[in-house]
Amino acid sequence: MSVVTPNAITDEALRAAIGKAHLPSLLPALGLITNRWDEVARLHPERYRIVEEQGGMSPESQEAARAYAFDALRTWRDAGMPDATRDIDALLQGLRPLLGKDFGSYRDLSLEELAIHDPDPRAPRWTRSSEPGEDVLDVLVIGAGLSGLLAAHRFRQAGLSVLVLDKNDDIGGTWLENSYPGCRADVPSHLYCYSADAGFHWRDEFATRDEIMDSLRHFVAERDLAGHLRLGHEVTEAAWDQSSLRWTVRAEGPDGPETFEALAVVSAVGQLNRPSIPEIAGQADFAGRQFHSARWDHDAPIDGRRFAVVGTGASAIQIVTGLLEAGASVTVFQRSPTWLYPTAELRRPIDDGNRWLLANVPTYARWYRLWLHRSVSDGLLPFADCDPDWDDPRSVSAANDAVRQALTEYLEEQFGRRPDLLEKMLPTYPPFAKRVVRDDGSWARAFIEQGAQLVAEPIERITERGIQTAGGEAHPVDAIVYATGFQASRFLVPMRIRGRDGRDLHEQWGPDATAYLGMAVPGFPNFFMLYGPNTNIVVNGNVIFYSECQITYLLDCLRRIVEEGVALDCRQEVHDEFVARVDELNARRAWGCAGVRNWYLSPTGRVSQNWPSTALEYWERTRSLDPEDYRVLRHKEARHA
Repeated sequence: MSVVTPNAITDEALRAAIGKAHLPSLLPALGLITNRWDEVARLHPERYRIVEEQGGMSPESQEAARAYAFDALRTWRDAGMPDATRDIDALLQGLRPLLGKDFGSYRDLSLEELAIHDPDPRAPRWTRSSEPGEDVLDVLVIGAGLSGLLAAHRFRQAGLSVLVLDKNDDIGGTWLENSYPGCRADVPSHLYCYSADAGFHWRDEFATRDEIMDSLRHFVAERDLAGHLRLGHEVTEAAWDQSSLRWTVRAEGPDGPETFEALAVVSAVGQLNRPSIPEIAGQADFAGRQFHSARWDHDAPIDGRRFAVVGTGASAIQIVTGLLEAGASVTVFQRSPTWLYPTAELRRPIDDGNRWLLANVPTYARWYRLWLHRSVSDGLLPFADCDPDWDDPRSVSAANDAVRQALTEYLEEQFGRRPDLLEKMLPTYPPFAKRVVRDDGSWARAFIEQGAQLVAEPIERITERGIQTAGGEAHPVDAIVYATGFQASRFLVPMRIRGRDGRDLHEQWGPDATAYLGMAVPGFPNFFMLYGPNTNIVVNGNVIFYSECQITYLLDCLRRIVEEGVALDCRQEVHDEFVARVDELNARRAWGCAGVRNWYLSPTGRVSQNWPSTALEYWERTRSLDPEDYRVLRHKEARHA
């Protein structure tokens, strides 16, 4: 973990730090420090423009804000750096210019995200009233990634007995498994973290894989979770016992099979954990190394070697940059081009002065986190809406076409010197029909300045020495990296989950996994999922926010399960109504209506991955359990069910 010294700061350094600060986040923090809201109000516009730098503040407004910030922070420093007020009325004054017309609907969610008047608003609001049983766990969590670790912490806060099993020998889940060169988050660091974890000081605007792993280890140590983790244990089966209202979970550990019993099971294995490698003729003939991006072969030499990267998605773009910087030559095999979203700060370290402000100025980091939340939550959703009367196959509506034109201009700016590359790099499908990838100019530099080669012809076969394309051209390579995604629609594979009456979850699902709120499946009492079906997001939030919503909901479910000794079985009609609405909304979004193949679709063409509505709606629906959504099973009823 990086260390930021919480000492005083010189005038010169303070002025320089303010020059790098995010002013729309710093101003409300100053309001809480000085309690001079009349002065702060004159410095910010009535409504910030979230997508613009510094919220669209004019250069003159920025200059005035920095001058005020210097005077206010110098006075605060000289007074001994006292804490800020956390008065709710003061917080609301700071929220108004950020939320604007959305103030009424997003007020409570924003206060929860801020976590200022309540430092841990998503902590459980109850604690187990009796000691857990010695022969059975309250809850068993499968997976020690982002969601599983947070779930373990929250469940322990409620006094529950918790055990986390993970097939890997270390924590981290997808961030442990994806260790390829150049790996980093595409969500800003201060947002890609738990709302309860404000004690980690990020080094980069977008955290590297190693920094994310550092943050998770810090979280485990700070919350004393290590004793509740059982690593190197791959769950093979979970079976529901109707007479005892318990789950029996079997896992393969280092010393052989083990069995665990729990009142509830929470799967936190996510959607992106089983690599998808295309079947290509001749793969077995290749003499070099070949591996998936999430199973990186760290014994494979890079410097001076010729690499083939199959794919042009988010991971592929990072890998190409990383390989080139490590001295490899790279040939990229593209099936379809990718829309790029310009993000100049993608690989930029956080300025030291701004890191000091974030670590020391009370509430500044919280306001900045809320700003980031607003910038990626719900605002872009209308641009993914489909207009049934729109007839341009390159977009799905006038608003979506405006995004297409803006992203096209960026690609033209990046590849304009190479019209041959631009023609191949320009997507013909609508924005948001597939994942839009952040870019700081590295993708164009890879081909124009660093010598990467692009092959847009289909791969025909793999030979002993390389790859042959459909036109017959041979491309000699020493190693092949499959940056080809995951078996995202195959939820919970290869585990076998057996519910009431011995029903098999995979047989019940067939090719289309579904779950109420992405968490509960009829016939599988007290079994829940985090990052389950239809909880992935495209333009309406980030995955950690949704996991936190789900854990809040599960805490309410677990309260009834352990306090009342019951089981909760989602009602079929509730599940079906939810799934029907999700399908209807997904059919109106670019990823569901454009007729484009993407990883969001199941084999039947259903969007099994994405949540199609707002982050606000999901937050509202998961704040508490509605008992009417579940059939409550008790011991007597269970024996005769």
